[in-house]
Amino acid sequence: MDLKETSKAVRTLIDILGRGPCPRATEKQKPCMCAEDDRELTAAEKRKGWSQRPFFAYDPDRMCPTCAAYWHAAMAGLALDRAVRLEAMENAEKENRR
Repeated sequence: MDLKETSKAVRTLIDILGRGPCPRATEKQKPCMCAEDDRELTAAEKRKGWSQRPFFAYDPDRMCPTCAAYWHAAMAGLALDRAVRLEAMENAEKENRR
């Protein structure tokens, strides 16, 4: 399986994991992703100038296993997408050198 195929497989996993509801979500408790989005910024995050926590900075240890799996898959998907783009650029450079 090459990088493109792996990236596509991870995207499929992200889609599947994203379809399910957060098991922690109730009328009184927000889904994990909403809770992370709404969580107050730490002092370190404020020093970075963030007005809102970016998705990559969410804390999967605060999430239920289902939401943590989704977050980890999404982060892997982003990394694989970057790797695919870099591989394509490297291949184009090799072709230009010939």
